[in-house]
Amino acid sequence: MCLMKTPYTLRFREEYIKKELLATELLSEWCRFPLEFSQKNMFYRCRQSKILRQLFNYSPFFIDLVEVNSDKPFEFMFKVHGKQVFLFFMLMGNMEFYDNSNRLIAHTLENNFLMSFYDSGLYNVKVGSGTHIALVITIHPEWLEKVSLEYRNIYRILEEFNKGTNPYQAMYQGKIDRNLHRWLGKVYNSQKQDIAVFDGFLRMYMALMLKHYDKLLDNHWLTFDIRQFIHENLTDENLGIDMLCEHFNLTKRALRYQFMQTFGENILTYCKNKRMELADQLMRAGNLTIAEVYMRVGYKEESTFRYHFNRYKP
Repeated sequence: MCLMKTPYTLRFREEYIKKELLATELLSEWCRFPLEFSQKNMFYRCRQSKILRQLFNYSPFFIDLVEVNSDKPFEFMFKVHGKQVFLFFMLMGNMEFYDNSNRLIAHTLENNFLMSFYDSGLYNVKVGSGTHIALVITIHPEWLEKVSLEYRNIYRILEEFNKGTNPYQAMYQGKIDRNLHRWLGKVYNSQKQDIAVFDGFLRMYMALMLKHYDKLLDNHWLTFDIRQFIHENLTDENLGIDMLCEHFNLTKRALRYQFMQTFGENILTYCKNKRMELADQLMRAGNLTIAEVYMRVGYKEESTFRYHFNRYKP
């Protein structure tokens, strides 16, 4: 049986009271979506929270159906091992993802899904009280690179991530429509069967879901061009809302809305953070001072740059 390397591991800020393996026949008592084909069911019991993970590992996929039940707001961490690609389905509740500097990566909403890319590192998840259920499918990057040739939008995003320096990227968040619900139902209602048959079954439905997501990205392609334009003009002191609206013939409202819809981040915050990243790189590489750097990253005033840079956490 061909297994993927474990893409990530969970970590907790507080000592969990209990961690145990749960038998498959007991799943219906503990969760809303029991996976008959799961290979391992990990149950974590914290003081006022419970987490159940139903796991299936067969390359090129690592499936993790996570259910969090908590009496109060709860936070835990996950450590990503190597570059990973996730297809994330928020079936119930919502989750917020943050980097190690507490910058928001994505706020996933109920009945929504998205593709995200993470490099090695430690990341945080925050949930409110109640029940939160997510299906997380890790896709082997090499397999995705081969099949994404058929999906131009996903292929372009994957190329950017592999060549870029960003440690993570959360893409457009779309609704789980009727077709996706049907395909997901086929997956998590599957019975245990011959692994070769199940492998073909999974690949077929993953291809359908990737094709569906790629079509959704067609409507957001302009925003990728806007992001690329930002990357290429970070050193221009005129880079801002007005310049972007004029270049792409958009209203300010449309520009802000489309960028937030696609990347889940305010466009001005994104520009500022990219300039801070560039400034940090210049200062580390050339042993430069703030006074020597601020104009090189598009700032007109040293005091404004210093204010932002002192609050920047790489």
